[in-house]
Amino acid sequence: MPRRPSPTSKQPAAARLRGEVGRLRARLVVADKIVDEHHDCARLIADLRVYQEETRQQADQLAEAQAALEQSRDRFANLYDFAPVAFLSLDVNGVIESINLRATELLGAERGRLLHLPLLAFIDRPDRQRFL
Repeated sequence: MPRRPSPTSKQPAAARLRGEVGRLRARLVVADKIVDEHHDCARLIADLRVYQEETRQQADQLAEAQAALEQSRDRFANLYDFAPVAFLSLDVNGVIESINLRATELLGAERGRLLHLPLLAFIDRPDRQRFL
């Protein structure tokens, strides 16, 4: 006849099993957290890739806009500088801020010498009051 385990021998085995079950459950919780963190990281990496692509596209658009602006500026500068009529840009005090080549010819001086001078200096004295 087989021997039946005594009630005292059952308790340590049951306690060991409960302890092992508790340890396994704790490991499952840790494993679940690791899986969740992995999914979070994967989602963040995917988001970063999307933002990286959007940033690259914006940089490309900005470079195109800058090139178009530079082309427009150059076209304006050529039209302004080589116009057959005199052009001057003055500040609120009548000081020359920019001047084209035809205006420099009419005033008889180099552009660098004319910039930041009052236009009034080039008006004949009898005409200054009327000019003002």
